[in-house]
Amino acid sequence: MRSRTTVTLMADARTTGELLAAGLAGDQVAWAALVDRLEGAVWGATSRMRLNQDQADDVFQTVWLRLLDRHETIQDPERLAGWLQTTARNEALALIRRESRDVPSERLDLRESVVEGPEANATSQATSDLMMAGFRQLSDECQRLLWLLASKVSYKETAEQTGIAVGSIGPKRERCLKVLRSFSEVKQAMEPSS
Repeated sequence: MRSRTTVTLMADARTTGELLAAGLAGDQVAWAALVDRLEGAVWGATSRMRLNQDQADDVFQTVWLRLLDRHETIQDPERLAGWLQTTARNEALALIRRESRDVPSERLDLRESVVEGPEANATSQATSDLMMAGFRQLSDECQRLLWLLASKVSYKETAEQTGIAVGSIGPKRERCLKVLRSFSEVKQAMEPSS
């Protein structure tokens, strides 16, 4: 469970709109009070989605990042709880969709071919080589993170081994995979077509 930040009575007395404005202006106490006041809306939305704790932590962090990125779209700050709930639901659904596509295998062996035949083997080998080349281009932190997660190491153990906060592992993993995908797409585009 998350630890709560102690907030002064002055911050608690402000409206949600005032806390949001002050928090966006850099007031740490106001931001902490805003999170403290509205975290129940976010946690409630994630619990209804039946996420595990690591997934819920990822969604919780992402929702607050979305607020920072999209705060100018908030028309009525006093209705921020509803915006946060909707955003949490959308982020949870996006996470569930991503994770249903990214089912880790027992072993990470990119050279192993699943399809029979010389043409299929050549294509599979080329794809594996491309992925391994891209993997080697990633930062050491990304390589270690992806390797641990592919090895089914828990988020808690991954955090301990990498020094990355548990709530930052999911977003960091997504950034690493995005870089890996972009590297593969560039390499494929550069290769002559037959």
